[in-house]
Amino acid sequence: MSQVFSFPHLTEVIKSLSVSVRKQDFLTYFKRFSLVSTTEDSITLGVVSSFHRDNLLKKFYDEIKETVQKVNPAITSLDIVVDDEMDRK
Repeated sequence: MSQVFSFPHLTEVIKSLSVSVRKQDFLTYFKRFSLVSTTEDSITLGVVSSFHRDNLLKKFYDEIKETVQKVNPAITSLDIVVDDEMDRK
């Protein structure tokens, strides 16, 4: 049985993306993520705004999903949502 995706996995994904994504894009879009929910085969990541969500989905979704699957191959579904709680943390 595979290990459920967790915060250390997310940290590893972000570190990997920091190398593969242009520095300016990384600083703009990849500074803050939350792990909203996770199952054995899916994760939902939270971001601070619809601007970030829309741009990540449009420009970086495939790269994010590929990186997630390298870290945890069991993940087949990735969703990115606005996490309203992030500004309160």
